Amino acid sequence: MISLNKGCKSVLVYTFFLLVVSTPLMATQNEDSLAQEPSKFKFGVHLSGSMNYFNYGDLQAFDVASDYTWGGSIGFSFDWKFTNYYHLRFEPYYEYQQLANKYKDELNSLDITFTNHNAGFNFFPLVFSVGNKVQPEISVGGYLNYIVSTNYKTSLNGQPVENIEYEINNLQYGLTFGAGLYLGRKLIEVRFKKSLTDYVVTESQKNSINQVKFVIVL
Repeated sequence: MISLNKGCKSVLVYTFFLLVVSTPLMATQNEDSLAQEPSKFKFGVHLSGSMNYFNYGDLQAFDVASDYTWGGSIGFSFDWKFTNYYHLRFEPYYEYQQLANKYKDELNSLDITFTNHNAGFNFFPLVFSVGNKVQPEISVGGYLNYIVSTNYKTSLNGQPVENIEYEINNLQYGLTFGAGLYLGRKLIEVRFKKSLTDYVVTESQKNSINQVKFVIVL
């Protein structure tokens, strides 16, 4: 897992918000000097399924069995096309997110699972596309999630383990990279989301949520 110190995270977050503010301004200022179509706005419904990977460290006496779970989100997409090649996109959404960290050896198995209900948004200040009716595209941006509610449970050999509590970092943010196709007003895209924050608050063990998302905008 890639480990970033607080200084690096601060620089990345600061750079992202500079892009958020500066990119649409620069695009607007350069409209008259570029050969382009008039600005176009598209509104759509965002649907996605996700494969979630929760890295919460490995117990030395155990082997990792599986850390992959599924989830999904629904929301809206606001897409501004400023030139023939450049878009800006904003997507508020609700997300259902499942996470798991599972360990096993020859005698025992330990399962830690979380279920989250999140409110968040994706912001893509850099979206580039080419073509006409079918337009390959790439997108670079970030996301912000607020965990509205969470449930978790721990089980040993299939039996619940009581009195174990976890402190959750409710505010999650990170980077998002995508590639896909514009099909007229529709969008199909595969995304990778890299968290820059710990999910479980701990000083001794770094942990993070990474996701691969399959997105359709209608």
